[in-house]
Amino acid sequence: MREAKPPPLTLWMSELLAVPKVLASPLRKPSPVEPFGNSRPVMVLPGMLSGDRSTSLLRATLNAAGFEAHGWGQSFNAKVTRERIAEVEARLADIADKSGQPVILIGWSLGGMFTRLLAHRVPEHISLAVTLGSPFSGNPRANNAWRMYELINDHAVDTPPFDQDIAAKPPMRSIAIWSTRDGVIAPECASGTARQSDLRVELPYKHFELGSSRRAIADVLGVLREELRDGTPSALAVAQLPPLTDEEIARRLPVWSALSDTFLDTELDEQNYHHIAELISQAGYSKQELETIYRAEVEPAFSFNLLDVAGEWAGWPEEVVRERVLASRKSAEGQARPRIMLPGHVKSEWAKISRALDAL
Repeated sequence: MREAKPPPLTLWMSELLAVPKVLASPLRKPSPVEPFGNSRPVMVLPGMLSGDRSTSLLRATLNAAGFEAHGWGQSFNAKVTRERIAEVEARLADIADKSGQPVILIGWSLGGMFTRLLAHRVPEHISLAVTLGSPFSGNPRANNAWRMYELINDHAVDTPPFDQDIAAKPPMRSIAIWSTRDGVIAPECASGTARQSDLRVELPYKHFELGSSRRAIADVLGVLREELRDGTPSALAVAQLPPLTDEEIARRLPVWSALSDTFLDTELDEQNYHHIAELISQAGYSKQELETIYRAEVEPAFSFNLLDVAGEWAGWPEEVVRERVLASRKSAEGQARPRIMLPGHVKSEWAKISRALDAL
């Protein structure tokens, strides 16, 4: 595997175009958003050399979505010291105590380093750890900010004042959001590996846009919406699923084949859904496992058919089903990105299948 390197100068210079969005964040109003937060507490941690003003638009949008968003309550995020870590821990504990529930942490850039650190130090206060363009994995100098970090701090970037390994997967659900357009952080370091986070999502934005662009914020909230849907884990990324043995593929194949029928260019009736439910129940998976298979394996492989003006309507042979699902899994693992294309269709179809399963 090649060593990660800092983003090229052209990408680094392009970040200047996004700086005005960060500076104007306190003055900008959030876009309308359908609430789904259910008053869950969120704490947002800013990037290096910035404070709570830089995350104003992100927090305002979270509030509009029904969350209770809080800043980190400190001055600029510059020096990483044991005292600063203790202050942020105390802030987190206070939010968790007052809300009566663990907190969603969202850390942007250096703020994401704090997020991963707190996730290991005080997991009892955290329900979900999200990083936005944060270099928690790999070479700590594969970015265009490490020299500034060392100039400000009294330690090298690879000898921080704590013992925890922030690259290791936190004990709670974790999401790493990253971008190949990031001009500050190497993509490999912000995405990490499949073993270091539960979900890795690529978004097409600059580093300084991840927490300040309305479109980027909308996409971040979209990831949260999917993650928090019905209180169950997200099935956005195939990369979080275990590798498949030949035996497991053989067990899954009838399930894939039956569920692929929901993407045919034809209308299914109640009898069809009952037949699908009968077939997939025979594989011995739990209902939640079946939903994950549907959302994370079948949908990415067959949703294209509903976007085709002359789509398949009669069904796919099992060998084609097997080939398409395995190819889709391999692609998603390599790209570490969500593949859900038709969330409304998937939600509607799964509701019908779910009712048919309950009726068996």
